[in-house]
Formats: sequence, structure tokens, C-alpha cells
Amino acid sequence: MNIHDYWLIFTNYIKENYDLSDELIELKYEHTKRVANLMVLIASKMKLSTREIILAYLIGLFHDLGRFEQVNREHKFTNLHFDHGAYSNKILFNDNLISKFQVPKELYLLIREAVYFHNKKDIPSNLDEYEALFVKMIRDADKIDIIRVMSNFYQEFSVPPKNELMDKYLSGDTIDLKLINNQSEKVLLHLSFMKDLSFAESFEVLKETGNIESYLNNINVKEEYKELFDFLVSQIKEKEKEYVKYKI
Repeated sequence: MNIHDYWLIFTNYIKENYDLSDELIELKYEHTKRVANLMVLIASKMKLSTREIILAYLIGLFHDLGRFEQVNREHKFTNLHFDHGAYSNKILFNDNLISKFQVPKELYLLIREAVYFHNKKDIPSNLDEYEALFVKMIRDADKIDIIRVMSNFYQEFSVPPKNELMDKYLSGDTIDLKLINNQSEKVLLHLSFMKDLSFAESFEVLKETGNIESYLNNINVKEEYKELFDFLVSQIKEKEKEYVKYKI
């Protein structure tokens, strides 16, 4: 099978089980399409094999399966009491959706890990290098598309984020969604998505989309906090230098 075949199988599954006229279902369907394609772009820039590029694409298709079921149940996306990464694996492996895609069984564990850990605060240190590669790729692709989506919305940076979050941002530690309490802190979270991508190739893709500028241009920064905001954005540019150095 090729990427086109896999997309048709995925689309048929969604159409058979969910209502694509539902705005939230359609939103997640389009997000999945973009993330799967971003996985192909990142994997291609890494010069992975054709087999690995297809595997990356499949992980992109599978990563948010649980979100569709969440919409059916709650008609909203929350992370507090519904683990959509874990539920995606339930659909894939307990309900055996994976069999429709004719994926070799030796890839099941890697797919399971990538899907499960794509939405967790941190990834475990005991993954081997190859497993971690795909886990980090799907986390990057997901963040890139979140930035694209959020670049379409007006946001405000009107108060300083609390020190705990600032420290995490500057140190590169993952910011926990549970700690976000206002618009400024949500902006900081999105800036951290740009700053802390795992791969230089992911940052290249982010830049090529033009969504960094689009996102920043839609933020209304309160005058007294412009210097702080500019400093936070400068950290992304510093990280970009590291990515470029790595690529050279």
C-alpha cells in the first residue's frame, strides 16, 4: 500500500463512524490530514527511507483517532480527563483498526509508543533512539499545525506570565497545560512550541509555512510588556541559530 491508499482507508473509517458535517469532526479531520503530511515533509528532510516516510505518515494519521470519539462524547477537546493518545491506541489495537492498514506487526510497538506519547508532557528516557525519533517527530508535527491554527486567531499578551512558566520556557522544560491560566500564558505555551521543536528539519518546515510571522502578527502586546515579549521571541531566534548550526 502507499500513502494514497492509507488516506482512503482512514477517510472511509471516519465517514463510517463519525459525522463529517460536524464542525469539530471536520476540524480534527483536516488537522489529521495536515499533520500526516507534515510528518512526510519532516521525514523527507531527514532523508529517511521510503518505508520510514510511510511509517511517519501512518503515525500522523493515527495520532488523534481518540479525538473523534471525544467529540462524539463531549463535543469539545479537553485534556484534563480524556487521554486521547491512549484512546487512539485503544481504537487501533484493542478494536483492531490497525488490521485495515496491513501494517507489519513488528511496527506495532513503535506506532503504539508514538501515538501514546504524542500528547504527554514528557517522553520516557527508556525509549531507544529509533523509537524516540518517531515520537519526537509526531510531537513536532502536531505543534507545527497547532501554531498554524492559532495564527488565525487574535490573541493578547497583556500581563506577564507567572515566573514558574517563564523559567520553564527559558530552560526548555515542557510547559504543563494545567498551569496555563490566561491569554499571555497561552501565548507563552505556543512560543515554547516554536522554540523547543526536537529537530532542525521540523523548524525548517515551521519557517517554510510562514506561520511564525502569521502567529506573531496576530498578538496584541500591551505596550508596557513589549520589551518582555520581544525578549521571549528572541529566544526562538537564538534556538534557530542552533538548528542552523546543527544542519551545517
